[in-house]
Amino acid sequence: MGLKEELILACHPTLVELVAEVDERGVDDVARFLEAVRERIAEHQYQIMTDPTILYPEDLRVVTSLVSRDPLPGGVKDALLTLGFVPVGGDGGSETERSLFSRFQRGKKRTQLDKWQAPYLRAKDVSPKLGELEAALFEEMPREPLHLCHEQATRALVDNVRTAFRILLSPSFDGLSELESAIQKERASSKGRWVLHPSAVRAVAAFVGASLHHEASRTEWSKEGSGGSRLLIRASGGVFVESDPELRVIRFVREGREALLSDYARNVVEQSLTASAQS
Repeated sequence: MGLKEELILACHPTLVELVAEVDERGVDDVARFLEAVRERIAEHQYQIMTDPTILYPEDLRVVTSLVSRDPLPGGVKDALLTLGFVPVGGDGGSETERSLFSRFQRGKKRTQLDKWQAPYLRAKDVSPKLGELEAALFEEMPREPLHLCHEQATRALVDNVRTAFRILLSPSFDGLSELESAIQKERASSKGRWVLHPSAVRAVAAFVGASLHHEASRTEWSKEGSGGSRLLIRASGGVFVESDPELRVIRFVREGREALLSDYARNVVEQSLTASAQS
């Protein structure tokens, strides 16, 4: 695939690196290598937006780093530039440093690494309003799983959107459309990949759940799943449609108009109605 499976998390005073090591056997096919890099970026964004320890404190920068113990071919370097990576260190990205892969081997010769980084914008880098919203939710969001705190989380989202964006939301399909439109309007002012702190992701996920409950009253949060984030819509005949709003919020952050929360919510409700008709 071109990248090794292991994740290395390198923490510095002002920077967190999610590091992937290049498997030199997989760089001959540039197209397949780039697809592997895209998939790894998506995995890293998910990791960043679900692990509350990565983006703490709130002013940390975060990047995906690719490192290779051998110089990368010119075609691969050109392709990485198209994905927003930049070389770190000397000419072409080479950097002389003690290798990440031999850091426990004392007395070894320093290794020449080919190192490339792709940064992620924080909310405050995208717009002041998004930064204000994220900072407030970082302070106010409960730490419990959503099945225990979804009502408080929804209130925190509504109150702080009113403060930061000057709009009054109520949970519904229309409320979701209004929220995503406000976020996309702020997002349009900056280019590049961005990430939200997990507290903000969970707050938006709670609002999504409340909107689904408004449209389908037999919706409930489940204790199962990661962090209690699963949402169940009860259809007739004891059938449940299961969904994961937190994952869909992350997709919305990553893909924007290609993964609208309002479209997702309508599709989930339609699935529940279809399941009811078939039961």
